[in-house]
Amino acid sequence: MNTTVRNLLDYVNEQALKYDGIRHEIYDAYDLFLTEIENPNANVAHEAKLCIIEIEELIEAYRICGTL
Repeated sequence: MNTTVRNLLDYVNEQALKYDGIRHEIYDAYDLFLTEIENPNANVAHEAKLCIIEIEELIEAYRICGTL
């Protein structure tokens, strides 16, 4: 596991603990990341950034609405 993947997993786990109400959605975003990087042409850093953006959007929606 490279540093980017490990760092992302640490971030995902941290956010899932903080936002238990959307824990499954956070892990779904990470699962999508893992699927995307299976492609040998995938840019891991770019896919990690997209995953973080998706998680931040989930958190923002959760904070505003209290639920998804």
